[in-house]
Amino acid sequence: MKKTKTIEFMLSKDNKFIGRIKWQYDLTTNGRLVDDSGRISGDEIAVNLMTQTAKKALSEQWVTAFAIPHLLTDPFTFPEHFLTLFVKMDWDIPNELQTYWDNILGHDNNDEMLPICY
Repeated sequence: MKKTKTIEFMLSKDNKFIGRIKWQYDLTTNGRLVDDSGRISGDEIAVNLMTQTAKKALSEQWVTAFAIPHLLTDPFTFPEHFLTLFVKMDWDIPNELQTYWDNILGHDNNDEMLPICY
C-alpha cells in the first residue's frame, strides 16, 4: 500500500510568477519514497519549464546541489533532486518547500515528517 504526498506551490524567479505547480510522489507504508513515482502538473508554462529542466539535468548528468553531491537520477521523486533544479535554475524556493530545504541543509525543523530516502 502506498500514500501519495501532494504539494502545490507557485514557481517563480526573482519573485516573478511563472506558474502553479502540483508536485506529487508516493511513499510506502513505512515512509520510504517509491522510485520513479514523482510527477508534476499545473500551469502549462511552469510544467514545461520544469520538465525541460529535468530532462536537461538528466542528459547532462547534474549532481545534487547539497552537502554530499550525488548524481541526480529522479528529479521529480527525491526532494534533494527536486530542489537541485531550483538551485541550478535560480528559482525562488517557495514557502511550501521550505521544510524540505531546511531538512536537506540540516536545519532543525519538526513541522513535518519527511520521506526516508534510500
